Parts: sequence; structure tokens; C-alpha cells
Amino acid sequence: MAKKKVNFQNASIFLPDISGFTNFQSSVEIEHSTHIISELLEILIKTNRLNFKVSEIEGDAILFYRLGDPPSFREMNEQVEEMFMEFHRHLYLYKRDRICQCGACCNAELLDLKFILHSGEIALNSIGKHQKIIGPDVTAAHRLLKNDVMNDSYFLLSEHVYSSTDFELFNKGSNEYEGIGEINYVWKDLSELKSKIPELPARKIKIEEYKNSVSLLTSADITAPLLKVHQYVTDVELKPKWSFGLRAIGDYEKGPQKIGSKHACILQAGTVDFEILNQRVSEGLIEYVETSNGIKILGPTNTYFIMKKVDDNNTQLTVNIRYQRSTFTNLLLDLPFRIFIKASMKKSLVNLKKLIETS
Repeated sequence: MAKKKVNFQNASIFLPDISGFTNFQSSVEIEHSTHIISELLEILIKTNRLNFKVSEIEGDAILFYRLGDPPSFREMNEQVEEMFMEFHRHLYLYKRDRICQCGACCNAELLDLKFILHSGEIALNSIGKHQKIIGPDVTAAHRLLKNDVMNDSYFLLSEHVYSSTDFELFNKGSNEYEGIGEINYVWKDLSELKSKIPELPARKIKIEEYKNSVSLLTSADITAPLLKVHQYVTDVELKPKWSFGLRAIGDYEKGPQKIGSKHACILQAGTVDFEILNQRVSEGLIEYVETSNGIKILGPTNTYFIMKKVDDNNTQLTVNIRYQRSTFTNLLLDLPFRIFIKASMKKSLVNLKKLIETS
């Protein structure tokens, strides 16, 4: 039986590669780092203006290709700069608005981005609806990620892509690769582009202090570190395990929660929508605030979770529910509701304390 002939075509091979995440030990950090990387890869795909095709998502990198001649040097340079700046703009937003205090979320701002551009011959290998590119030049593009550039953010082009007249502001380099030989390349540092990203405006957060408001406080001493308590309080998916009367979580934003994230709580009497309003973090103290206007009998409601470090293994958690009485009817019903809410809060904190301390 005759072998199928492999049809090679000229193409550009483009590899944006994310770097900066090291090993994460807890399952929460692995889950959150994976989600953060996925969001960043989506941004790179959305900002692809030059009609590159996606061959593969390779963990924290994307293998793009484009058949025929490469884009002009100017177009390619602009494409790289746009991707780089959108990537870091997203990380700045995440740093400003993030809620989670795990290692992955706290270190997301350390992520960086490098780009490899190589040209040569590729063959398309169809697998179902997907086309994967193969060939020696695909291997060479991947090998170029291992180079002598002492930098985490750069644009590197092999000698095969453009004429040398385009590279006035680029550095020169070369590496020897087993089975391939020497590849000459040029590269430029992209880190200075970060200074060109406009400074993000501070989030305008106004926590209403309502007239005729009611404030209900309940506290618990929990034998667990501050950050563990914070993790359990802010994890939307865990709420049904400890929040009294909560049957399930409805629609919510997947992945690490941020200021402005919303989630729906399905109760016996119906569904109530909550929004993360604010979070303040200082040495040994975290104040986390959710708001809702969905409990009509109570009016606008803010729930404050105040977590204070006692020592390395103990945390004091205080929950303060503040709501506004809006009608005469509500005023008449307020006392029974205060009693009910206070009892529910106490039961919820008993559940939460048990869940944290036995996990």
C-alpha cells in the first residue's frame, strides 16, 4: 500500500507563550491558576487581528499558523504589541478587583508573555474538525522557546522571517539545537510597553449607610488560619454547605470571584441575587462585603464578613447584616424578622465553623 504523500506548504508559525506561574500545591491554587491562564489565552485569541489559525492550545501557549507569506514586519510588530498590552491590562484589572487570596491569584500579576515567530514549511494533519500543523519547522519554532534571552517578555523572530533591514532596534542571537543545527534570531524586549498601559481608575465603591437601618451581628471563633476562613467564606460553590436555608447556588461567574461578581442563591421561598460589593485587606484583617436588594421585606441589604487574625491558627469571624426598613408594614414585621435572621446567622456560623475545622 502506497504511503500518503505529505503536502508541505509555506507558512508563518507564531507562538505566544505565558510564563511566570511556578508550582502550586493546593487544589484551589491549581484550579484558579488554570482559570486565569484560560482567560489570558482567550484574550490572545480575541486580539488576533492577522487571521492566524489556531493549531493547538498547549497548556500556557497557543500554536498559531498562517499559510503563505508572513504579514509585513510592521503588521506583525503591531500585533505583538497589542496582544502584550491587552494581556497585561487584564492582569492589572484582576489585581485591582480580585477577591481570592490564594497563591495563584496573588501572584497572577507576575505572569509575563513572550512571542516566537518562525517561518518555513508545514503540513496540515486533520484530526476530526481540527487541523494540527506538523513538520520540522514546527519543531524548530518550539525549540526557539529555549534560548539565551535573559528576559521574560520579548518578541523573537528567526532569521527566516524578514530581511535584516527591519531589525534596527532588535538584539541578535543564535542557538544550536540538536537535530536542527544553528538558528540565528533577533529579539526585542517588550517590558517597556507596560508603562504605556493607562493607569486603571480606582473602583468607585459606595457602600450605602441606610437611614432607619438595622444592624445584626454574630461572631464565631474558628480554629483555622485567616486565609483558610476567607477562602471558605468567599467560595460561592461552598455556600450551600453552611448557609442556613440555602438550597443551591444558581447562576454565577465561574472561576475566582472579583468585585462586581454576582451569584444567585436559591432559597425555599425563591431566588435572591447577590453581588460582591467590596473587599478591604490589611495586616491580619479582611473585610468582605456582599449586597442584595432581592429580599423585598428587608429592603437593600449589605452583609459584612469581618475576619480578624487571632494567631496563626485562629480567626475571629464577625458577620454584620445591615438592612433598611422601607415601609410601615416592614416596620411592623421587623422584630420577627430580626429574630429569624439572627437565628439563621448563628446556625450558619455553626455550620461554617464545623466545615472549616473538619476539612
